[in-house]
Amino acid sequence: MKRLILILAICGGWLTNVNADDDTYDICSEYSAAAELIMEARQDGHTLRDVMSTIMIELKKSSSGDKVEEAIAEKLVKTTVIKAYEEPLVNSREERKKVITEFGNFTYSNCIELFDAVEEYY
Repeated sequence: MKRLILILAICGGWLTNVNADDDTYDICSEYSAAAELIMEARQDGHTLRDVMSTIMIELKKSSSGDKVEEAIAEKLVKTTVIKAYEEPLVNSREERKKVITEFGNFTYSNCIELFDAVEEYY
């Protein structure tokens, strides 16, 4: 459980460390790495309840004070955790690594697409 808390503290921390001046690819890279850690917790057999609870506690600890930013971060984290838990557990080391990497790739590409859509809007 201590390892889970450490992983989720890192995940929660990346959201509050994002700077508006950061490059889209850097932000998405951080998000992807956090998503991989969430999937790793999933594949380690931690329950959805424990992961969600722990990460929300860590997210609240690293509060930025901006209510809109916090609401977006909370929604993003919830969506990411739930999506990770929609994936089945795998047994082999090779499959585990593949599932974690693919989840990271999925979240990275979605993040890039989101930034592109926002950029087009503004």
